[in-house]
Order: sequence, then structure tokens, then C-alpha cells
Amino acid sequence: MLDFYRHRLLEEAEDRSERASPPLVPSPDGDVFLVLCQFSKSGATFIETPADTNEGAIVRNMIGGQYNEPLRVIAINVGEG
Repeated sequence: MLDFYRHRLLEEAEDRSERASPPLVPSPDGDVFLVLCQFSKSGATFIETPADTNEGAIVRNMIGGQYNEPLRVIAINVGEG
């Protein structure tokens, strides 16, 4: 009976590991966007964008005022390096 519970706990742990949070490194099949914004006297900094962001979403966010004084957008294709 103890082996049954041990096996069950291992299966549950494997299920949880498969549902873990997404990896920190983006997948090589997409672009990563960095938006450089000016913050008054504090200087400029890059704003985090969601992993599934595309060019259209960046433009819509700029038009919608989501970024404070955007200075530059950098797109990096992770697959190409």
C-alpha cells in the first residue's frame, strides 16, 4: 500500500512540474520587444513587454498612451541571434 501512495505522489509531482511557470528564456520562434521610455529626471529605462507581444501591439500601446515618452523600440529575433 505504501508503494501505491509513493507512486501517486510521484505522478502528482510530475503533473505539477509540467504545469510550472513559463521559462524565463523566450522561445526561439518569436521576437522580443524592448521599449525605451524617458521618465522625467529619473532618466530612461526599458519597459517590460509580454512574451506574446507583436509590432501591432507595440504601436497600439504607444497610441493608447501605455508608454511614458517612448524613445525607441528594439526588436530582437531570438532565433536569429
